[in-house]
Amino acid sequence: MATDAQIAANQLNAQKSTGPQSTTGKQASSMNAVTHGIFATNPIATGENKAEFNELSEAIRDYYKPSDIIEEALVHNIIIALWRQQRARCAEAAIINLSMTRRSITSDTNTFLKVYSYNSFSEEDIFDDHSSLYQHLLLLKKELDSIDFDKVSTYPSTIKGNAPLTYDHLPEMAEKYKMEWDQFMERPRTIEKALEELRSEVEKQLGLIKARKNAYDTAQLIRQTKAVPNEENARLIMTYEARADNAYAKAVEALRKHRLDKQKVIDAEIIPSQ
Repeated sequence: MATDAQIAANQLNAQKSTGPQSTTGKQASSMNAVTHGIFATNPIATGENKAEFNELSEAIRDYYKPSDIIEEALVHNIIIALWRQQRARCAEAAIINLSMTRRSITSDTNTFLKVYSYNSFSEEDIFDDHSSLYQHLLLLKKELDSIDFDKVSTYPSTIKGNAPLTYDHLPEMAEKYKMEWDQFMERPRTIEKALEELRSEVEKQLGLIKARKNAYDTAQLIRQTKAVPNEENARLIMTYEARADNAYAKAVEALRKHRLDKQKVIDAEIIPSQ
């Protein structure tokens, strides 16, 4: 609890404080209620950067240096208009980025190619690099085409040396037939059947990769068309941006006129010296 002496000292100090004395100080003091009132409210949407808005506000106020409540209001309008201009640019970029996502491009590609939903391309089909697999399949097909199926008895001894890629796939075929490796390799007719199935699968995969390549090329063209918003979105953005531009121009012009009118009043009040 303060003593009687401390209370008396505080009262004396309070009497000495008479507030700002200079004209500049009084103007700054008069703006406190304004800058901490309605104009201090940040008109930012969810997800927007409050720090960026505050930085913009400080820079604009520092440039125009509003000196009364009218100027503060007009400068505030300028800030809002510039922020809305930036918002329009961000919205345009967001629309473009969303329309260019892998999922969006994949959906549009399937629609463009008229692919049925149960057989549609996935994102991996379109965007993943299948070039190495394609080259492998081409070499494998070349080997399979070179095998003389009339010489069944030569399979076990010649496949490993003449068709190494094909040979590497044989263990998969043995497992498919649920046979031990040695047992599988002792049955040329089974090997022949396995090679026919392998060739058929290779041709199927080659066809699928070609289709994927076609889908990829189509997706790239679609991606290029997404570099600008569609007509409806573009119209909305242009309308919003035009309003922000108009609001900015009006606020700047209003501030100019207000300051001009204030200067005229000041000039009219100056009494010429005798």
